[in-house]
Amino acid sequence: MLFACSGIPLPGGRTKQILTRFVTSAYLVREFMDKRNRDDKLKVAVRLPNGEITYGLLGLYDDDIAIVTCCGFKPVREIDFTATSSISDSSYLRLAGRAFHSSALMAMNGLPCGEHGKTWSPCQNTSSISMAVLGGPLLGDDQRLVGMNFSLCASDDGTVTYEYLAMELLHERLTHFGISEQPDFRGYSLPKGVSSIVPSGSNDPIALVFLKDIYELRSYGYPMPPPLVLEFNGALCDTFEDSFGTIFVWKGYPFGRQGVWEELPRKVVTDISRRVVSLASFKDDYARSFACTGLIIKWHGCKSTVILTSASLVSRHDGIGNLKIEVFLPPKQRGIGKLVFFDLHYNIAVVRLEKNFNAVCPEDIFSETTQRHLK
Repeated sequence: MLFACSGIPLPGGRTKQILTRFVTSAYLVREFMDKRNRDDKLKVAVRLPNGEITYGLLGLYDDDIAIVTCCGFKPVREIDFTATSSISDSSYLRLAGRAFHSSALMAMNGLPCGEHGKTWSPCQNTSSISMAVLGGPLLGDDQRLVGMNFSLCASDDGTVTYEYLAMELLHERLTHFGISEQPDFRGYSLPKGVSSIVPSGSNDPIALVFLKDIYELRSYGYPMPPPLVLEFNGALCDTFEDSFGTIFVWKGYPFGRQGVWEELPRKVVTDISRRVVSLASFKDDYARSFACTGLIIKWHGCKSTVILTSASLVSRHDGIGNLKIEVFLPPKQRGIGKLVFFDLHYNIAVVRLEKNFNAVCPEDIFSETTQRHLK
């Protein structure tokens, strides 16, 4: 175990999925990010009041609080924001937290520090720092909730003080997160000041998306999914990789059917497979900007491999000079292309390869025979 703190169950909300959510201190996020490594196998375990251990996903967080989401209904008593209280400088406080290994409920008495605002200090003189208090509830004289502990400060003289969010402020913060009113993950967008953490890989069946999948989405230039969409079996739709028609497969391809290609003369199929390529443009941060198809053509006076394609390959990119273009001719030829010409009005672009492809069959679009066929 690398870190442990406490959490408070939240109301179920309106999600279609059956979920149990907990609010805790953002310390959990900071420790999670500090401790994750290339193996990326960190898990967030949740010890329930009955001693049961389940696993959750870190999703939303801000500077002070974080949300842990568990799949399914868990036997917990959710927080009631109507049954709260306020404190005065003379109030005694009782702090609660749950030990992870023993599942024991711990408590400690404290006093508010009026001069420091929403802070309190333990009644007993102690130099020990208990992280288990973070994310736990704060009770007033009437044993009603007054806040949640989210931060601590240890001074040079050994004095420890804890900072808390009053219940009305915690309720406002959670309302700003907007998770309780959202019926579907797909319709959620991050509010201002709220971030989302990518869960790490694990053997838990609900953790279906790992860092490598997010990196792949970023490299392809796709927008990031809303929090927990992919983790709960969501899928990316309308991708550049969507296929259409019948796939023409090359020798050694693991599957496929000839379909419509069987109706064409063999020479036509061979020529097409040796002159049609795929292209992708990339931004400075290696995120893909666009992907499309291109046709290898004869460019008179040029000995390089030249490709005619769509200007959409570059129209979404501001810094044309820094644009990187990759070209692929199945099954194994890949190369880097350089933009020679483009016209957004006619939606055409010409790309020249830095290193020629082998065994290609360029289309002579300027020949008289081709021109007659186009008329």
